[in-house]
Amino acid sequence: REDIILFIDEIHEIVGAGSAGDGNMDAGNIIKPALARGELQLVGATTLNEYRIIEKDAALALRMQPVKVDEPTVEETITILKGVQKKYEDYHHVKYTDAAIEAAANLSNRYIQDRFLPDKAIDLLDEAGSKMNLTLNFVDPKVIDQRLIEAENLKAQATREEDFEKAAYFRDQIAKYKEMQKNKVTDQDTP
Repeated sequence: REDIILFIDEIHEIVGAGSAGDGNMDAGNIIKPALARGELQLVGATTLNEYRIIEKDAALALRMQPVKVDEPTVEETITILKGVQKKYEDYHHVKYTDAAIEAAANLSNRYIQDRFLPDKAIDLLDEAGSKMNLTLNFVDPKVIDQRLIEAENLKAQATREEDFEKAAYFRDQIAKYKEMQKNKVTDQDTP
């Protein structure tokens, strides 16, 4: 099909990948002919330092066109976060306010120096949603039983709909509720 574009994250990893040490039949050498004939459209992501690995393979580098993508601004990151907001809200069963979105972009930009936007802001939203979800405020065994049944039904529905990410989330929730049942959670045990 001509309407397919293959995306490979960490594309520098294809150089040497799958070879038995001789370097002849790595993943890079397998895709080079298809790239040369124009049969394969490919977008790869890597860092400038790791792109040097690809440059060592002159034939592969010849078939690549580097495009430098700069880190987005805080304002652009806010727009990106609003684009992924619903996905994370659905996954963690939370709601993010506009102030939370803006804070994630601004605070991650100010305090997380070893990573780049929007990745560090997205991770901050994800961590906040996860933390909120893990902070359970109920201890009634009947409520735990009810939540367990609800999670099992939602997991089955997600599996039928082939939404495996959501099914995995509910699998984890089920395990958490079963652990709470087993340990007979008390007020002191609740985070």
